Amino acid sequence: MLECPQCGRLFATDVKECPEDGAVLRADPTIAADMPVDPLVGRTFDDKYRLDARLGEGGMGTVYRATHLLIERPVAVKVLNPRLVTDESARERFRREARAAGRLQHSNAVAVTDFGETSDGLVYIVMELLEGRPMRELMAHEAPLDPARAVSLMLQAAAAVAAAHDAGVIHRDLKPGNIFVVQRPNAPHIVKVLDFGIAKLGTDTTDGGNPINTLTGTGVMIGTPRYMSPEQCDGAELTPASDVYSLGVILYEMLTGQTPFSGATPLSLALKHSSEPPRPLRELVATIPPALEQTVLRALAKSPLERPQDAGEFRRELYAVAERLGLEHSAGFSAPTLESLRDAGTETPSGRLVIDIELLRSNRATAQTSEAIISETAEGDIIQTGGRPAVQTSPTPSAAASSSAAPSSAPRASRARTPFGRGGATWKAWLMQPPVLVGLICIAVLLLAGMFALLRSSRRLGVVGPGAMQGDEAEDAVGRDLAPSEQAPRGRSFTQPSNAAEFYQNGAYYISVHSYDAAIRDLRRAVELQPEFPEAHNRLGRALLRKGQYDEAAGAFRTAVKQSGGNYPTAQYNLGFALQSQGKTDDAISAYNEAIKSRGGKYADAHFQIGSLLLAIPGRSGEAVEPLRRAIEENGGRDPEAHFKLGAALAQQKDYPNAESALREAINQRGGDFPYAHYNLALLYETTGRTGEAIREFEAFLQQAPRDENRRRVENSLRDLRRRAEREGDQQQ
Repeated sequence: MLECPQCGRLFATDVKECPEDGAVLRADPTIAADMPVDPLVGRTFDDKYRLDARLGEGGMGTVYRATHLLIERPVAVKVLNPRLVTDESARERFRREARAAGRLQHSNAVAVTDFGETSDGLVYIVMELLEGRPMRELMAHEAPLDPARAVSLMLQAAAAVAAAHDAGVIHRDLKPGNIFVVQRPNAPHIVKVLDFGIAKLGTDTTDGGNPINTLTGTGVMIGTPRYMSPEQCDGAELTPASDVYSLGVILYEMLTGQTPFSGATPLSLALKHSSEPPRPLRELVATIPPALEQTVLRALAKSPLERPQDAGEFRRELYAVAERLGLEHSAGFSAPTLESLRDAGTETPSGRLVIDIELLRSNRATAQTSEAIISETAEGDIIQTGGRPAVQTSPTPSAAASSSAAPSSAPRASRARTPFGRGGATWKAWLMQPPVLVGLICIAVLLLAGMFALLRSSRRLGVVGPGAMQGDEAEDAVGRDLAPSEQAPRGRSFTQPSNAAEFYQNGAYYISVHSYDAAIRDLRRAVELQPEFPEAHNRLGRALLRKGQYDEAAGAFRTAVKQSGGNYPTAQYNLGFALQSQGKTDDAISAYNEAIKSRGGKYADAHFQIGSLLLAIPGRSGEAVEPLRRAIEENGGRDPEAHFKLGAALAQQKDYPNAESALREAINQRGGDFPYAHYNLALLYETTGRTGEAIREFEAFLQQAPRDENRRRVENSLRDLRRRAEREGDQQQ
């Protein structure tokens, strides 16, 4: 078997390149093999570049570590694959990569310094040498990434692509394998975008004055299927919005650990990109902030017109959302000023400045929101974007920063014209008219009076009665469906809290941005000021759970339940999860049953958790069947994880027909991509003597989970099953 170094899939030895990403396949690294000596290592190109070592190989060429002999500087040299030297189309793609990268003068795009051809016809590109690792390798080991880290990486990648779009270049093959993370000692990482080998040069006129837009004909699909836009899959004309879709896929994978779509063939992937909606990110990783999820899903819109129109617009939207969420890494290269550090710190008697990171985050978010509102109201028709004026034809990043509830599919209202004319002077003159000024002052006074009255009525004493926050808490449960309320940060005050309600709101905000230490601090203060506060005890338990403090979390949940008269299903469910995390299975099942009882007998996730626990206890898999069936029924029949566990429970009871049906339904509901359901189905078929079907399911498992720990076991089983299939075939003959 041969392995793709990019995606990890396995192929037969007669396949030379991965059909998904074009990478040259390599032998399994666990198998010893004699590697041929590269004849180009040690050779000098054009008396300038000595090739010192081979770094890697891709679909178009091989990259070497080299030395620029004239200045004794390390560089990277990419040499076109010798078998493609006679292919004029491949040579032109190679030249295009040099021209496209050469156009870009950006710190996040790989720098190309030279292009040449040796006397014996070898074509090469000279680039800066990068020390670090590809994003594909980083994600393979560490995804899903923390939102702050994922946003930081994506902001840099999007900046490089935005520079390319400004230069008239569409990349067309953005993927983690073409993004490199440069690690520098004692300095932040830098992201570099590579490989413009199939880029579209919108203003290239080297062909007799006619623009060379593409080397492929109309209707030809080119790119890497898992990261291609719908229009790219259809072979349609591309715009910069196509690259935005690819960036959206990459960010989706960073945050969730998987791409929005997967399939066994490039055609199946293309169909999914064109027709199926992506699964919401929070269904996979429930702690992803909703605003960040909406930004990613907007980039993944099927129609190019519904996405940000280029990488610059996408980056501005992402930056505004990240700043509003208080993700401290979102600014990339920007650093807090000394004034902002002093505002968020305390000076000790010895002169040291101790910074409160949470306060610094809050101040940054407040400043960003204020600046956003100012820029929205003061700049008129033309706003400044990236150092050059641009007519705004879509909602600005500032608008996104000041309104978290804006739907991603909202129509884009043009700001090119306003009722007050094109310049700023006309509307200013209109505002200065006496009747207008008097009217505006009256409206402002009425609004202030109404807000003051509302504030006094809602927070008169800073005391919240039992059950007062149940609307926000209704979905505030942990477990497989961790769903912190979207409304939790509502009314967040950035001033120093003074009562239980304000400390509670602060704690809810800090949970929403994953600052659990700060959440614990403020929620504990809330219950100190108002001990009878079940909602605060419940949220305190959630924050403690996130820190792995299970005993304290369970205590907080028990207090919440007790203060609610034993009828608080969310806290009872959370208590079950805390006990389950401690390995107290029977107590956890009891807590889940209490949550079900408090919900009137219907609580799908509690039924699921009970079934999962019983399934894991030897000899009690039969008891798991009923709660898992209840979970499926209460979810309207659509619950692939419950179908999967139900199939496993039925298989342990030797009810193979119903087990097969449940496992097959789990696979169907996940669009065919459910490796462990394939694995269990294969075991079922192997047990019941259905050799051919077992082989097919094991192969599907290896395709979908090529790096799983069960890989060797499955390969051994496949070897035995294929031998058995051969014997059965011989006997039939």
